[in-house]
Amino acid sequence: MILLQRRDRLGNWLFEYCFARVLARRFGYRLTALPMPGFPGTFAELPGEEVYGPVVCWQGNWPFDAHSGRRLAREELFQAPAQRLTLTYSFQRFELIADAREEIREDWLRLEGACPVRRSGDFLICLRLGDVYSTADKTVEGEQGAKWSDGVLNETEIRRLARTVPHERLYFLTDAPGHPLLAAVRDLGAEVFSAGGMEDFRFIHSFQKVAICQSTFHWWAAFLGAAREIYFPPCDRSVWSHPEPAQLADEPGHYGIDLRVDEERYIYDW
Repeated sequence: MILLQRRDRLGNWLFEYCFARVLARRFGYRLTALPMPGFPGTFAELPGEEVYGPVVCWQGNWPFDAHSGRRLAREELFQAPAQRLTLTYSFQRFELIADAREEIREDWLRLEGACPVRRSGDFLICLRLGDVYSTADKTVEGEQGAKWSDGVLNETEIRRLARTVPHERLYFLTDAPGHPLLAAVRDLGAEVFSAGGMEDFRFIHSFQKVAICQSTFHWWAAFLGAAREIYFPPCDRSVWSHPEPAQLADEPGHYGIDLRVDEERYIYDW
């Protein structure tokens, strides 16, 4: 049996869920995971072998054994551990789920109530501004706070996208419509959308042309949606800047995040 202990918010949880489902199918184990409203495929019963006895726990972007702190060898991801397996967080590496990408889009994470696909001339720039300085209920300051805030597209990058990406209508999606950055780029004439939650997710999902910042929420909405062009954020800074997996369990938790996708619609150099 695989038990998924849901943590964090939607974007992170979707990575955890998909990795758990990949492993359950690979090992023939039953998967126990809380379903996510809005994604009917997560309500599916996923039967399989029940394994009793000792429990092994995996966590990290590249999986570590949570009890010993040992980094797993790649071949261990393809060998059933013959123990009950608990997954905690956060498995933010596309390679872990890449082989199931079509099933993820069409079945596992099919979006309920999706908006109609927008015109090809509509271009959306996603700006997650309201919570990049906070985690849980506590404001993050100092080096870690700067690390999170640097994951947002800056004014120069927004203007570059608006200037170089052909479009007829420009949109900004944000969780903080009163943020000073939006005031600084008001002259671009973009329409600002900020509804929150799944409405924002569906909005991103409907665009054929979208630019994201370092946000798993944005990543999933673009990956699952209609986008034919996805402008990936710069990864020379912030929490997506260290794609190499951690070597030791006590290294920073963002080490090993690698969400680059090997599809032509992803544009990395803009």
